[in-house]
Amino acid sequence: MISLFHLSRAWSIARKEFRHVVRDPFTLVWALGMPVIMVIFFGYAIDFNVREVKLVVADRDMTRASRELMQSMQGSEYFKLQTLPAGLDPQTLLFQEKAKGIMIIEPGFGKAAALGGDSKVQVLLDGADNSSAGTILSYLAGLQQAASQRLSGRALRQPLSLATRFLFNPELNSQWFVVPGLIAMVMGILSIILTALTVAREWEMGSMEMLLSTPVKPLEIIFGKLLPYLGLVTLAIIGIYLIAR
Repeated sequence: MISLFHLSRAWSIARKEFRHVVRDPFTLVWALGMPVIMVIFFGYAIDFNVREVKLVVADRDMTRASRELMQSMQGSEYFKLQTLPAGLDPQTLLFQEKAKGIMIIEPGFGKAAALGGDSKVQVLLDGADNSSAGTILSYLAGLQQAASQRLSGRALRQPLSLATRFLFNPELNSQWFVVPGLIAMVMGILSIILTALTVAREWEMGSMEMLLSTPVKPLEIIFGKLLPYLGLVTLAIIGIYLIAR
Protein backbone atom coordinates (compact mmCIF):
# COMPACT_ATOMS: atom_id res chain seq x y z
CA MET A 1 0.00 0.00 0.00
CA ILE A 2 2.92 2.33 0.73
CA SER A 3 4.30 1.81 -2.79
CA LEU A 4 0.93 2.79 -4.31
CA PHE A 5 0.49 5.98 -2.31
CA HIS A 6 3.00 8.56 -1.10
CA LEU A 7 1.59 11.25 1.16
CA SER A 8 4.34 13.75 0.38
CA ARG A 9 3.60 13.76 -3.36
CA ALA A 10 -0.16 13.94 -2.75
CA TRP A 11 0.39 16.86 -0.38
CA SER A 12 2.47 18.64 -3.03
CA ILE A 13 -0.38 18.31 -5.52
CA ALA A 14 -2.82 19.59 -2.89
CA ARG A 15 -0.68 22.68 -2.20
CA LYS A 16 -0.42 23.41 -5.92
CA GLU A 17 -4.18 23.07 -6.31
CA PHE A 18 -4.76 25.28 -3.27
CA ARG A 19 -2.67 28.05 -4.86
CA HIS A 20 -4.73 27.78 -8.04
CA VAL A 21 -7.95 28.09 -6.07
CA VAL A 22 -6.74 31.12 -4.11
CA ARG A 23 -5.65 32.87 -7.29
CA ASP A 24 -8.98 32.13 -9.03
CA PRO A 25 -11.76 34.34 -7.57
CA PHE A 26 -14.35 32.70 -9.83
CA THR A 27 -13.85 29.36 -8.13
CA LEU A 28 -14.01 30.94 -4.69
CA VAL A 29 -17.28 32.68 -5.52
CA TRP A 30 -18.78 29.44 -6.83
CA ALA A 31 -17.60 27.44 -3.85
CA LEU A 32 -18.51 29.86 -1.05
CA GLY A 33 -21.02 32.36 -2.42
CA MET A 34 -23.32 30.40 -4.70
CA PRO A 35 -24.44 27.77 -2.14
CA VAL A 36 -25.48 30.47 0.32
CA ILE A 37 -27.29 32.44 -2.39
CA MET A 38 -29.09 29.34 -3.65
CA VAL A 39 -30.25 28.31 -0.18
CA ILE A 40 -31.54 31.83 0.56
CA PHE A 41 -33.28 32.14 -2.81
CA PHE A 42 -34.88 28.69 -2.95
CA GLY A 43 -35.66 28.76 0.77
CA TYR A 44 -38.02 31.68 0.18
CA ALA A 45 -39.06 30.84 -3.39
CA ILE A 46 -40.18 27.27 -2.72
CA ASP A 47 -43.29 27.55 -0.58
CA PHE A 48 -45.85 24.77 -0.30
CA ASN A 49 -48.16 26.77 1.96
CA VAL A 50 -51.34 27.64 0.07
CA ARG A 51 -52.64 31.08 1.06
CA GLU A 52 -54.93 33.73 -0.43
CA VAL A 53 -56.66 31.30 -2.75
CA LYS A 54 -58.65 33.30 -5.29
CA LEU A 55 -62.24 32.14 -4.83
CA VAL A 56 -64.97 33.68 -7.00
CA VAL A 57 -68.40 33.71 -5.34
CA ALA A 58 -71.66 33.54 -7.27
CA ASP A 59 -74.21 34.64 -4.64
CA ARG A 60 -77.59 33.86 -6.17
CA ASP A 61 -79.35 33.92 -2.81
CA MET A 62 -78.44 37.48 -1.71
CA THR A 63 -79.55 36.96 1.89
CA ARG A 64 -78.05 37.66 5.29
CA ALA A 65 -77.04 34.01 5.64
CA SER A 66 -75.12 34.02 2.36
CA ARG A 67 -73.29 37.21 3.37
CA GLU A 68 -72.34 35.70 6.73
CA LEU A 69 -70.99 32.64 4.95
CA MET A 70 -68.82 34.87 2.77
CA GLN A 71 -67.62 36.83 5.80
CA SER A 72 -66.62 33.62 7.55
CA MET A 73 -64.43 32.64 4.64
CA GLN A 74 -63.10 36.15 4.10
CA GLY A 75 -61.94 36.31 7.71
CA SER A 76 -59.40 33.53 7.17
CA GLU A 77 -56.02 34.05 5.54
CA TYR A 78 -56.58 31.17 3.17
CA PHE A 79 -59.17 32.62 0.78
CA LYS A 80 -59.43 35.84 -1.16
CA LEU A 81 -63.05 36.24 -2.23
CA GLN A 82 -64.19 38.00 -5.37
CA THR A 83 -67.72 38.55 -6.64
CA LEU A 84 -68.64 36.88 -9.90
CA PRO A 85 -69.27 39.46 -12.66
CA ALA A 86 -72.83 39.56 -13.93
CA GLY A 87 -73.62 37.46 -16.96
CA LEU A 88 -70.42 35.39 -16.78
CA ASP A 89 -70.38 31.62 -16.58
CA PRO A 90 -68.50 30.55 -13.40
CA GLN A 91 -66.73 27.67 -15.12
CA THR A 92 -65.28 30.07 -17.68
CA LEU A 93 -63.03 31.59 -14.99
CA LEU A 94 -61.71 28.13 -14.10
CA PHE A 95 -60.99 27.26 -17.72
CA GLN A 96 -59.18 30.58 -18.20
CA GLU A 97 -57.21 30.02 -14.94
CA LYS A 98 -58.43 33.33 -13.54
CA ALA A 99 -59.67 31.69 -10.34
CA LYS A 100 -58.64 28.70 -8.27
CA GLY A 101 -62.18 27.91 -7.24
CA ILE A 102 -65.82 28.92 -7.65
CA MET A 103 -68.38 28.96 -4.83
CA ILE A 104 -72.01 28.96 -5.96
CA ILE A 105 -74.72 29.84 -3.43
CA GLU A 106 -78.06 28.84 -4.91
CA PRO A 107 -81.38 30.57 -4.06
CA GLY A 108 -82.99 29.19 -0.91
CA PHE A 109 -79.75 28.87 1.02
CA GLY A 110 -80.76 31.44 3.64
CA LYS A 111 -84.22 29.96 4.07
CA ALA A 112 -82.84 26.48 4.61
CA ALA A 113 -80.30 27.81 7.13
CA ALA A 114 -83.03 29.67 9.06
CA LEU A 115 -85.18 26.52 9.26
CA GLY A 116 -82.24 24.46 10.45
CA GLY A 117 -82.33 22.35 7.33
CA ASP A 118 -79.57 21.11 5.05
CA SER A 119 -78.22 24.23 3.33
CA LYS A 120 -75.87 23.32 0.51
CA VAL A 121 -73.18 25.29 -1.28
CA GLN A 122 -71.44 24.13 -4.43
CA VAL A 123 -67.67 24.62 -4.73
CA LEU A 124 -65.83 24.00 -8.00
CA LEU A 125 -62.04 23.66 -7.77
CA ASP A 126 -59.33 23.62 -10.39
CA GLY A 127 -57.85 20.13 -10.11
CA ALA A 128 -54.83 20.75 -12.38
CA ASP A 129 -52.61 20.81 -9.29
CA ASN A 130 -53.84 17.96 -7.14
CA SER A 131 -51.70 18.87 -4.12
CA SER A 132 -53.10 22.42 -4.00
CA ALA A 133 -56.63 21.15 -4.55
CA GLY A 134 -56.27 18.72 -1.66
CA THR A 135 -54.99 21.48 0.61
CA ILE A 136 -57.90 23.75 -0.34
CA LEU A 137 -60.35 20.94 0.42
CA SER A 138 -58.88 20.61 3.90
CA TYR A 139 -59.29 24.38 4.38
CA LEU A 140 -62.92 24.16 3.30
CA ALA A 141 -63.57 21.32 5.73
CA GLY A 142 -62.25 23.40 8.61
CA LEU A 143 -64.20 26.50 7.60
CA GLN A 144 -67.38 24.49 7.16
CA GLN A 145 -67.71 23.92 10.90
CA ALA A 146 -66.95 27.56 11.72
CA ALA A 147 -69.53 28.78 9.20
CA SER A 148 -72.14 26.32 10.49
CA GLN A 149 -71.70 27.58 14.05
CA ARG A 150 -72.00 31.19 12.88
CA LEU A 151 -75.17 30.55 10.88
CA SER A 152 -76.85 28.47 13.57
CA GLY A 153 -75.82 30.78 16.39
CA ARG A 154 -74.75 27.93 18.66
CA ALA A 155 -71.79 25.65 19.08
CA LEU A 156 -72.17 22.33 17.33
CA ARG A 157 -71.47 19.33 19.50
CA GLN A 158 -69.83 16.35 17.91
CA PRO A 159 -69.77 12.83 19.35
CA LEU A 160 -66.06 12.48 18.65
CA SER A 161 -63.33 15.07 18.88
CA LEU A 162 -59.77 14.48 17.68
CA ALA A 163 -56.90 16.61 18.98
CA THR A 164 -53.76 16.45 16.83
CA ARG A 165 -50.32 17.76 17.65
CA PHE A 166 -47.30 17.94 15.34
CA LEU A 167 -44.10 17.09 17.18
CA PHE A 168 -41.94 18.58 14.41
CA ASN A 169 -42.72 21.88 12.73
CA PRO A 170 -46.00 22.62 14.57
CA GLU A 171 -46.82 25.51 12.21
CA LEU A 172 -46.30 23.29 9.14
CA ASN A 173 -44.00 25.92 7.66
CA SER A 174 -42.67 24.54 4.38
CA GLN A 175 -39.27 26.20 4.87
CA TRP A 176 -38.51 23.83 7.74
CA PHE A 177 -38.98 20.96 5.28
CA VAL A 178 -37.37 22.55 2.22
CA VAL A 179 -34.15 24.07 3.58
CA PRO A 180 -32.60 20.85 5.00
CA GLY A 181 -33.24 19.10 1.71
CA LEU A 182 -31.82 22.07 -0.20
CA ILE A 183 -28.54 21.81 1.69
CA ALA A 184 -27.96 18.29 0.39
CA MET A 185 -29.04 19.23 -3.14
CA VAL A 186 -26.88 22.35 -3.30
CA MET A 187 -23.81 20.52 -2.03
CA GLY A 188 -24.34 17.83 -4.65
CA ILE A 189 -24.55 20.46 -7.40
CA LEU A 190 -21.51 22.25 -6.00
CA SER A 191 -19.38 19.11 -6.02
CA ILE A 192 -20.20 18.51 -9.70
CA ILE A 193 -19.41 22.13 -10.65
CA LEU A 194 -16.10 22.18 -8.79
CA THR A 195 -15.06 18.89 -10.36
CA ALA A 196 -15.88 20.20 -13.84
CA LEU A 197 -13.97 23.44 -13.20
CA THR A 198 -10.92 21.52 -12.02
CA VAL A 199 -10.81 19.23 -15.05
CA ALA A 200 -11.47 22.10 -17.46
CA ARG A 201 -8.69 24.21 -15.95
CA GLU A 202 -6.19 21.36 -16.25
CA TRP A 203 -7.02 20.90 -19.94
CA GLU A 204 -6.84 24.65 -20.61
CA MET A 205 -3.43 24.95 -18.92
CA GLY A 206 -2.15 21.86 -20.72
CA SER A 207 -1.18 20.16 -17.47
CA MET A 208 -3.58 17.22 -17.74
CA GLU A 209 -1.23 15.29 -20.05
CA MET A 210 1.64 16.04 -17.72
CA LEU A 211 -0.29 14.68 -14.74
CA LEU A 212 -1.18 11.53 -16.61
CA SER A 213 2.38 10.95 -17.82
CA THR A 214 4.14 11.57 -14.50
CA PRO A 215 5.07 8.71 -12.15
CA VAL A 216 2.54 10.06 -9.62
CA LYS A 217 -0.02 7.38 -8.81
CA PRO A 218 -3.76 7.94 -9.49
CA LEU A 219 -4.56 7.82 -5.77
CA GLU A 220 -2.08 10.60 -5.10
CA ILE A 221 -3.59 12.76 -7.86
CA ILE A 222 -7.15 12.19 -6.63
CA PHE A 223 -6.24 12.92 -3.03
CA GLY A 224 -4.23 16.01 -3.92
CA LYS A 225 -6.94 17.37 -6.19
CA LEU A 226 -9.81 16.75 -3.80
CA LEU A 227 -8.24 17.99 -0.56
CA PRO A 228 -8.47 21.77 -1.27
CA TYR A 229 -12.03 21.46 -2.53
CA LEU A 230 -12.96 19.38 0.49
CA GLY A 231 -11.90 22.36 2.62
CA LEU A 232 -13.97 24.73 0.46
CA VAL A 233 -17.01 22.49 0.71
CA THR A 234 -16.60 22.35 4.48
CA LEU A 235 -16.57 26.15 4.67
CA ALA A 236 -19.61 26.28 2.40
CA ILE A 237 -21.48 23.84 4.61
CA ILE A 238 -20.74 25.99 7.65
CA GLY A 239 -21.99 29.10 5.84
CA ILE A 240 -25.15 27.36 4.68
CA TYR A 241 -25.83 26.08 8.17
CA LEU A 242 -25.46 29.56 9.68
CA ILE A 243 -27.80 31.04 7.05
CA ALA A 244 -30.33 28.25 7.62
CA ARG A 245 -30.24 28.82 11.38
